[in-house]
Parts: sequence; structure tokens; C-alpha cells
Amino acid sequence: MAKQTINIGTIADDGTGSTIRAGGDIANDNFNEIYGKLGDGTTLYSLTFPNATDTVVARDTSDTLTNKTINSASNTITITESNISDLGSYITAVSSDTLQNKTLDASVVSTSLDMNGTEFILDADADTSITADTDDQIDIKIGGNDRITLQSGIIDLKNDGSESQIKLYCQVGNSHYTQIQASPHANYGGGSVTVVVPAVAGTLALKPTTTTATGDGSTVAFTLTNINNDVDSVMVFLNGVLQRPTTDYTVSGTTLTFGTAPANADAITIKEF
Repeated sequence: MAKQTINIGTIADDGTGSTIRAGGDIANDNFNEIYGKLGDGTTLYSLTFPNATDTVVARDTSDTLTNKTINSASNTITITESNISDLGSYITAVSSDTLQNKTLDASVVSTSLDMNGTEFILDADADTSITADTDDQIDIKIGGNDRITLQSGIIDLKNDGSESQIKLYCQVGNSHYTQIQASPHANYGGGSVTVVVPAVAGTLALKPTTTTATGDGSTVAFTLTNINNDVDSVMVFLNGVLQRPTTDYTVSGTTLTFGTAPANADAITIKEF
């Protein structure tokens, strides 16, 4: 309905204006339309309008919104391909896309991330990655080549030209390590080998380091090769006869000391374990 105006005549009481009844009817019609548009016909809705000059956005008009926040939890936002503009590349539910500068946190990856056999790139030049080339196997690529393979109960540690190794560090600041290293290629005359560790608690013994010397009748101290020896990890032979630890010799650091100097020309054999 167009706005209706009460005719007030040309001058006061000239008899040309709307009657009181007609004027009241016009006023009622105007208010009824307002209450029907901004309320339920009887009561106005609670509406908040801008406190400055602005434009009210209609549901079916094309408008530009600035600095607006839409609570996605309380609203359904539908964006169709036909009405997207100035968004650059966008993602659809069935498209294949490359994401850049995006963070996937626990709220996004809440249960699992299904790579479905594809490669997970880890570095900028794409030569370090994780993938599952075959079922039930994880392949870790380093420098462009699969170098670590994980299977149930099996770990393959390959390399790019030097023997594979594992470093086990000490408990104080990782300041020292014990390195387990594969034998050089030339030593594998009969193919690959398997080393089985004992099924009992204890310390693995390495191949002993053997040192030989000759007595001169006066020298009692001899230098050992290993720095972590104790008297029970060293065997000493004089002319082939096993000597008694602590009784015939002692060990301190890298020094082995005889209680009595070996005689001149005595053959001394020291084995460090």
C-alpha cells in the first residue's frame, strides 16, 4: 500500500480537508501497514537499526557487507559456484585442490587423516616424505630415495654410500653415544648375516683388543687401549700363563700395573674385553 496522506485543506476550517473519520481511517491504514511489516500486525518486533546513516540490507538484494561477523554455528551459509566472485581459487566438496599456508589442528583432524597411499611431503624441495608404497609398510624417503622402511617387526635402514648406523646416546645431555654400524661391503663374502642377541640379561662382550709386549725386568706399568677398563675386563698372560687379577696386576684407567716386573724377555699378552 502506498502512503496515504490526511487532507488538511488549504486553510483552517475551509471545509475542503478530510473528515475526522476519514483522517482516522487513513492513520489506521498507515499504522497497520507499518505494524504488518515491522511486527506481527499487533506488536512491533524488537529491531535494532544503525545509529548512523546507513543502508538496510534486504534478503533478495545484491549488497556488499563490510566488517560483519556471521556466527556459523547459528546460521547456514550456502555459497554456490555461480555467485562467487573475487575469491581466487576456491575449494568445492568434490574438487582436487592444493592448500597453501593452512594449519590443520586437532579440531580439523579430530580422528584420522586418510592419505590413502599418497605421499606426505615434509620439506621444501619435496625429497623427504612419508608414504605407504605397499600395504602394511611405511616408507620414509630421504634425499629423494626410500631409505627407512617399517614393517611389522622389521626396520630397514638403508644409506647413500656409507655404512648404516644407529647412535645410542648417554643420559646426560646426549653428550656421548655408542654407535652400532654395519660392516663394510667387502666383508660380506657369503651374503647378509643375522646376529641374534642372547635371551638373558647382561652386557654384550666385544671381540677383545690384544696387546703384546716383552718384559725387561724393571717395567711394571703398561698402557691399555680402552679407557673404560676395570681389572675384571682385562686378561693378562705371562709366557702363556694366565695371571690373577688384583693379585698379580691392577688396572686404573688406561694403565695396567704388575705387582712384580715381568722378567727380561717374558712374553706379555694383554686382552681387553
